[in-house]
Amino acid sequence: MSETEVKAIEEMDNHELLQELVRTNRVKYRMINTICLLALIALIAAVVSMIILVPRLLNSLATINTSMENLNTLTEEVSKSLGDVGKIDFDTLNSAISDFSKVVGALSKWFH
Repeated sequence: MSETEVKAIEEMDNHELLQELVRTNRVKYRMINTICLLALIALIAAVVSMIILVPRLLNSLATINTSMENLNTLTEEVSKSLGDVGKIDFDTLNSAISDFSKVVGALSKWFH
């Protein structure tokens, strides 16, 4: 029987069983080492990403915060301006414009 042929476990003697056990353990050891290496690489990639991305994220958040404060200030100013527009007496304003128009009309006759 050649080594490539597979025997049933019940047909193996102690030496063959130990060889198979050692072979299986080596394969498991390589798989565990590979998994640990991949996990370490993923951890390093995550840490490097955080080191790079967190400061950028904080800067973006600071910029957004400043923009929101400016927007709040602008909104308050617009609200105040609209309140001031609401206080205008348009009847009096129209009367003043009419009076001004009459005065300008009279003055224009002097200069023409």
